[in-house]
Amino acid sequence: MADLDALRAGLPQRHLAPARAGMGDDPHARTPLAPDQERGRHGQHRAALLDHDARRGALAERPVGRKRIERDIDLELPRLLINLASEPENMAGNGVFRAGEGDACRLSRQDGVELVEDIRKIPELVRKVLERSKDIAKIARKYAKAEDFFFIGRGYLYPVAIEGALKLKEISYVHAEGYHAAELKHGPIALLDENVPVLALANDIPGKDKIIGNMQECKARKSPVIAVATEGDSEIRRHSDDIIWIPACSRYTAPVPTVVALQLLSYYIAKERGCPIDQPRNLAKSVTVE
Repeated sequence: MADLDALRAGLPQRHLAPARAGMGDDPHARTPLAPDQERGRHGQHRAALLDHDARRGALAERPVGRKRIERDIDLELPRLLINLASEPENMAGNGVFRAGEGDACRLSRQDGVELVEDIRKIPELVRKVLERSKDIAKIARKYAKAEDFFFIGRGYLYPVAIEGALKLKEISYVHAEGYHAAELKHGPIALLDENVPVLALANDIPGKDKIIGNMQECKARKSPVIAVATEGDSEIRRHSDDIIWIPACSRYTAPVPTVVALQLLSYYIAKERGCPIDQPRNLAKSVTVE
């Protein structure tokens, strides 16, 4: 017991399990942390949310017009959105948002307002991807017999590469792996040949030049390269065998139309292979155990 106490004494607060609640205690209540323990990412998130609540309360105390309300929403929503998205307890969509947490939390106020405008365009971006379903289905028919796939991406699109590979595994039963493009040369590239298609996320956002270099490395190993690219980007044609086009958008919203395109590709490959898309094997409808 003494050894356990000594071990706990040497661990940071975030690694220590909370004390058990008594019979009359609220099991969801949290013990307030000391000021020095509030430092770091968790403290920043909590401070930002408290600041937002304080501002909201102050606004509620005085009458305001419609324009004032709209202005306050535009100014405060980006800050709240970024902090909620990157909060560790927020599980939905956690992978994509956490990948960009470092950059997103450093947004200026103007950048935050622009981000909100980009988010408002997401339904239209998705609609435009769905309009290209026939083109994606054509590409799926071409590669439906492949038994191995690589997905590569950088920056905000790295989690999307992992998601694309996961969906292909789940419903098509095809061996697929998602990698950060920079890791390709550290082992995985040895598996590339003419039978292993590589799907490269080459959207016209920061990092595109480097992903093009990775695409050239794949083609040098005879692997067919399927690119996800921004509409009108003629440069990508020279480095890929097939292209899935998505509408132009910022680096912050690019993951959404991109992942929709990859999910469509997985769907059509599964359909070509005759897989039961609505009832994939070995997958539960809900997770009940850890």
